[in-house]
Amino acid sequence: MTRVRKLDIEHMEKNSDVKKMMATLSDLENLDFLILRGFRFRSMPSLDGFGILHNLTRLKLEGLLTRLPDANSFPPNISNLTLFNTCLDEDPMPVLEKLPNLVHLKLRNAYTGLEMVISPEGLQVLKFFYIGELWHLRDIKVGEGAMPMLKVLEISHCPYLEKLPKEVFTKLSELRMLTSKSIATKVHRDEKVTISKLRHVDIKP
Repeated sequence: MTRVRKLDIEHMEKNSDVKKMMATLSDLENLDFLILRGFRFRSMPSLDGFGILHNLTRLKLEGLLTRLPDANSFPPNISNLTLFNTCLDEDPMPVLEKLPNLVHLKLRNAYTGLEMVISPEGLQVLKFFYIGELWHLRDIKVGEGAMPMLKVLEISHCPYLEKLPKEVFTKLSELRMLTSKSIATKVHRDEKVTISKLRHVDIKP
């Protein structure tokens, strides 16, 4: 087990002893990629204990979460993070934007709110950002100096997201968007000058 680099743990229940589990996993010195999955329609336990996994760089959380742990409780070297079907009530950005090494972020059915706010200077090294199946999201606000390294933005099945934050286009080179015909037309019309400067644009209805 000491050579294990990727581990997939399924059926985590709300009463699972996460601290004990993470103490055991911390002995796996080569563990680089961890996937934690909960039962469908059941909340996963609090994940406050997994900051001790210092060698972890890739993490996928799949299943309902009541809340995210604070930024200091995340494994410190996480560069690749996926939240899938977490259905968080609270905007995850106040936590995620503080992860210092986060380069690749995917949010798929991860958040149920109307608005997502990225603070000034947040997500300083992020290069790839995927947003999908955020069924209620209507607005993304981006503070000055946020995501200065962003190169690729993908948006899929966010039916109420009708405009894109202009602040992200300064460094962006690729935009991919799968949406309704009316929103695709609106984005093309409203962002025509901005997106024409990008190297690759693919907006599909």
